[in-house]
Amino acid sequence: MSASTIQIPESTIHALDHLKVHPGESYAEVIDRLITLCCDEEELDPDEWSDSKG
Repeated sequence: MSASTIQIPESTIHALDHLKVHPGESYAEVIDRLITLCCDEEELDPDEWSDSKG
């Protein structure tokens, strides 16, 4: 597994901390869980993508 360093606002770090299921959960695990919860199983086609962006 490769790793990257990113810069995120402190407010985002606090939000991620509040979303942890347990204290030992990593930010990567929280982000993976959020992605899984937020992504639909079927992908949008380009027209739907444009419409969803407003």
